[in-house]
Amino acid sequence: MSDTLHHVTLREYLDRLFQEADKRYEQRFLAQESATKMALAAAQTAVDKSEGEANRWRMSANEWRAAMSDKDKLFLTRAETIPRLERLDNLYGELKTVRDIASGRASQSQFLLAGAGALVGILVSIVGLFLHLYK
Repeated sequence: MSDTLHHVTLREYLDRLFQEADKRYEQRFLAQESATKMALAAAQTAVDKSEGEANRWRMSANEWRAAMSDKDKLFLTRAETIPRLERLDNLYGELKTVRDIASGRASQSQFLLAGAGALVGILVSIVGLFLHLYK
């Protein structure tokens, strides 16, 4: 019976308990360390992705700013447009006046031509009448 039972001193017993506890703590520590490394890796991946998105956003924001700058350089402002439109309105008014004058002259010429034609017709009729009467 003494062969199957081992007599262990209290010190050996406590050493084994502490060794087992140390093994469990070491396993927990390694598991936590592994989980921490994985969490840090995931966080780094998220940071990298976020930085990439931020860079793309900055590039599109810079592109938008450049477009707005081009718009400001190339497009007319209201202050520039109003005087130009007023000048065009004045030129249009002057063109209408010139057209109306030309149209009036053309109408007057046509009236004078028609009147001259009528006068010639009356004279020819009178001459014809006199020739017919004195024949």
